[in-house]
Amino acid sequence: MARAALRDLRTATLNRRPRAWVLHTTTPLSRRTAQGFYEGFVALAGEATSFEITGTTVGGLGERLRDSGSLPDVIFIAMDNVGARQVRSALPEGVPVWGTALTATGTRRELAELSGLRFLEMPWIIKRDHAAVMSYPRPTAGSPGAGGDDEARLYAFGIDAVRLVLALADGQGAIRLDGVTGQLSVDARGDPRVRMAPMVALIAEDEVVADPVPLDGAAR
Repeated sequence: MARAALRDLRTATLNRRPRAWVLHTTTPLSRRTAQGFYEGFVALAGEATSFEITGTTVGGLGERLRDSGSLPDVIFIAMDNVGARQVRSALPEGVPVWGTALTATGTRRELAELSGLRFLEMPWIIKRDHAAVMSYPRPTAGSPGAGGDDEARLYAFGIDAVRLVLALADGQGAIRLDGVTGQLSVDARGDPRVRMAPMVALIAEDEVVADPVPLDGAAR
């Protein structure tokens, strides 16, 4: 995620280290997600500042952000849709905002309040006209994989896992797959880890679409 958020900042910040604000709540999931982004951003030569948001501090968030110093180059919200909508109005205009698939849930009206937010997602979820996605049947109602986005993601992982196993069984060394979960690569004779570069999703007005600007390189 941090690598993806940096994709558009390199040319704009060559004379200094890019800066990020990371917003999170007190829940374990929010803290873990924020920490992962924070550490990844810093590892990629960025500077990051974290802000913990609670029910009693959300009202003064705008003042806290203004007092923190220089504006960031990117903002990451490790919060669900409700929390993200509560803090959105306090964020400076013109700064790219990233979140997670959890941030991008909700009704069309709720999504509209987060228009412009980006996150990483599978082609299986956001791009049904993707060549690999169209090659496999969608699960029917009541069957595994048809119970919402979480089940759909597991179903998609299963598809690409089978494809990787078949490629490995065929003796392929360097494997590259245009998968339903993203661009997959693995070096069976060297580094056995599977690398995945998912798509960038964008909340455009009141719906989630595939970002027209492609994501370069692997993102995790």
